[in-house]
Amino acid sequence: MKPAKRKPAESEWTAAAVRRLQHALDVLREHDIGEGFAIDEEAAAKAVKAIQSNRNTPLILDFLIGHGLNLDYVLRGVPDGMIIDYTRAELEGRHRKAPAAPQTRRRRAKAA
Repeated sequence: MKPAKRKPAESEWTAAAVRRLQHALDVLREHDIGEGFAIDEEAAAKAVKAIQSNRNTPLILDFLIGHGLNLDYVLRGVPDGMIIDYTRAELEGRHRKAPAAPQTRRRRAKAA
């Protein structure tokens, strides 16, 4: 008989999820994400506390989704969703057509 797979203790899961969230926040703080993007630091602190206490799931989800963070990675440690999302975005960007150039141009009037 095979031994049963050991589930990580809740405290191990919690500590790992907090580490992943803090790492993601550090990355976002260190890079220019784009105009108008800013981390809500108060909400970030609340999200970390909510993960640590294993409570207030709506707060955690609202924070992660609102900041564009991948739920599977932060909460479960599974990066697949990030890889898929990034690849899709890259492929969409490559397949967008460039704006068409104007078909006609105004000709300069000849000086008399």
